[in-house]
Amino acid sequence: MAAYDPDADICAQLRELNLSQDLLFPDAVVFSEQVDDLSVEIALQWTNGIAEQIRSYANDSPTTQGGMHVEGFSKALTDRVKANAGSADSTRVSLFGEDIREGLRAIIRTHCDDPSFEPIHDDGINGRKLSTVGIREFVYWVTSKHLSSWLDEHPTEATLIVHKSISAAHDRVLARAQRGQGRGR
Repeated sequence: MAAYDPDADICAQLRELNLSQDLLFPDAVVFSEQVDDLSVEIALQWTNGIAEQIRSYANDSPTTQGGMHVEGFSKALTDRVKANAGSADSTRVSLFGEDIREGLRAIIRTHCDDPSFEPIHDDGINGRKLSTVGIREFVYWVTSKHLSSWLDEHPTEATLIVHKSISAAHDRVLARAQRGQGRGR
């Protein structure tokens, strides 16, 4: 993996993250917004795989353990895809955020004037976690607004995302049922 370059195009970073990945659809979802002292830039794309990978940055510093900006993004992503799935989900399976993020690759870059970070020292992993509460609501709002528009404007891709999420939910429910049967023997 190449070192993080804050001046690099976010789409180029996402392409690097997706090298050798089988993509669900070829085009990335990319958006950005700035309001006063807050800004966010996001690029995301789904693969046909199961591993989720989100790289996040605050003020050009890697936040290896995520933080408020990732929370805002994840909540908005879950809310928007679930809303889009509403009529498509005739399977009566509840979609969880983990189902929707299955195979997701994303880059989240935020900037705020006075960020606060929580140091993380867990199992030998040193990292940083953005703890600026206001950024969570801002990233949620921006992601909700732009992702809603994108899903409306790209119905084919939206359907692929919903079907992948429903499939992941079915796999999750099936795995839970199989674990339960194994315990009953």
